[in-house]
Amino acid sequence: MLAKKYSLSGQKQIAQLAQKGRAFFAKEFLLKARRNKVGYNRYCIVISTKVSKKAVARNKVRRRVRAHLARHNQELAQGFDVMIVCRTGCVELSFEQTGAQLEKLLIKARLQKGI
Repeated sequence: MLAKKYSLSGQKQIAQLAQKGRAFFAKEFLLKARRNKVGYNRYCIVISTKVSKKAVARNKVRRRVRAHLARHNQELAQGFDVMIVCRTGCVELSFEQTGAQLEKLLIKARLQKGI
């Protein structure tokens, strides 16, 4: 579980990241990253009701993404604000598939070193 300090909150900060962050795309996810001044990564996970009308399904995806980020936080480059937008189709992915997609996306964004 990620500690509260790793959570990006506040509409102003999230809007700035959405507007000025560098975008990286995968089939089921979109990642936006931008440098911050705090020295550690802060994360924001966005999943719309367009992805799934059921809150249970949206929360399940959110938990899976958060678990993957918590597991690999120490391996990532630090000092970034990261927004992960879940797109249609991410609800059908298993935990392993979600982790693999996020890992590829983090490598693409140069936040994680490839194996």
